[in-house]
Amino acid sequence: MEEAQAAGLAEGELKHAKDQLEAAESKEKLEASLKTALQERNVHDLKFAIPQAKDAGIDSALIAEAEEVLKVEEPKMKAREQLDEATKHITKAALQEAISAAKAAGLEPTEWAKAEELLKKEEQKEKLMKEVNAALEDSQQVDTKSIESLREMKDKLQTALKAALEAGVAESDLVPIDQRRKKLHNMVEDLKGSIRVFCRVRPLSKKETGQGDSSICEARAETWSRRSSSSSMPSLLLEPRMKSLKIVAI
Repeated sequence: MEEAQAAGLAEGELKHAKDQLEAAESKEKLEASLKTALQERNVHDLKFAIPQAKDAGIDSALIAEAEEVLKVEEPKMKAREQLDEATKHITKAALQEAISAAKAAGLEPTEWAKAEELLKKEEQKEKLMKEVNAALEDSQQVDTKSIESLREMKDKLQTALKAALEAGVAESDLVPIDQRRKKLHNMVEDLKGSIRVFCRVRPLSKKETGQGDSSICEARAETWSRRSSSSSMPSLLLEPRMKSLKIVAI
């Protein structure tokens, strides 16, 4: 511009020369910007630089190269964003879709390894929840008059409940099985409470211990018939060494 001014060009000619210079400088900047975006494979910068490069008349071969890189990198960028979202808001479906998109975009396995690990955990939780529901359904058929049956079923529910909790299943999803487990436990306690102690034997006195006695009573088996039933059952007639007291199991 200084040379143009020194040559005494008219104002209109000077303006035209100035515009051409600015255009050339702008074109150089755009080309440099496009090359940088191309080298960095930056999707956002490529999407911004390519249209401007076309308008500025930059080398078409360079633009074509940039467009090819954009076709490869844009799906990868979207796949990474999808993976990031899926690993933050974890659901089985979202993780499956994100992993599929990552594979289709050609991402390295290391980039979707975390999502795959989370997916395995979700699948395990789903499997354990099925086992929980199956155990819960089985518990409805348990013999409520059998202590052993109730205990076995309670243990089965406890095992399923523990495994589900350790796998990360939400406690809110396990409320029904926990309530059923507690109910079976109470049933066991109720049945245990119906067992009556018919006889209690006192410990040896100091005198008896001093005499060398080792047992408070001598026992002999007898049979007897219950008045309310025609069946018979064994009974023990306990004869304590203290002759003043007799304890009979009935």
